[in-house]
Amino acid sequence: MNYEIKVSDSGEITRHEWSTEGYRLVMIARPGAEALFYINSPADSADIMVDNFDEERTLSVSWRRLAQ
Repeated sequence: MNYEIKVSDSGEITRHEWSTEGYRLVMIARPGAEALFYINSPADSADIMVDNFDEERTLSVSWRRLAQ
């Protein structure tokens, strides 16, 4: 699993990205606004989506490699 964090030049926007095997989970945090999450899936793979996210719910995504 790779993890990368970037901060905008102004220092106000923080972008967190977790990635593995073509999947990406991105969280963008801005002051005074709710965090934005999005998930990208590789071509021809299952899509992972989050619907109706709110702060009362825990968001978790688990990746595991299946034996081939």
